Amino acid sequence: MYGCDPKFVTELKNIANTVIGEILAHLKTISTPEHGKRQSVLAVEVISVLMTGADLSQTSVATLVTQLWGLAQKNGQADTKALKKLQAYAKARSSRGAPGFQAILPKLTIN
Repeated sequence: MYGCDPKFVTELKNIANTVIGEILAHLKTISTPEHGKRQSVLAVEVISVLMTGADLSQTSVATLVTQLWGLAQKNGQADTKALKKLQAYAKARSSRGAPGFQAILPKLTIN
């Protein structure tokens, strides 16, 4: 009903930008070493949502995913199992020709 309405699409983009902004602000507030695990878990969860629902062919989204990937591993407290699952998902999507996945795949390394 509203899917193609430009006002609706604009409003959705504004809401999504606000939500992402709030999440990134929260990630900044928990950037202390004692909150490293929480920060890593949140970053991995956001990556998962972006990989499954966002348009990774947009440079800004792909950049956000790769930066969050680095942040998730920053303090050495990343959930390696979750990262491997996301990496496998990205490989599968890339092999099926999903837009954007081929570009980010080389950047999704596990330290």
